[in-house]
Amino acid sequence: MNADHPLTRNLLSIFQRNPEDEFLAMSAEQMFEGALLLEGYLEDPHQMVERTQQLLERPRVSYLARQGQTEE
Repeated sequence: MNADHPLTRNLLSIFQRNPEDEFLAMSAEQMFEGALLLEGYLEDPHQMVERTQQLLERPRVSYLARQGQTEE
């Protein structure tokens, strides 16, 4: 891993605020399975796809909250 990569720095920032944040575990698993996928070793991509959808859902909820909106 590149310690200077923005993703790594963002994860460190989250860890420093809350080491128990579930986003950290999800992100670590996603990065690991992404590496397996790239190398051709990921046997079952279903969990990875589900996790990707969950991770992509988070920014939308956060964005809506910052805009003073709610989910419909």
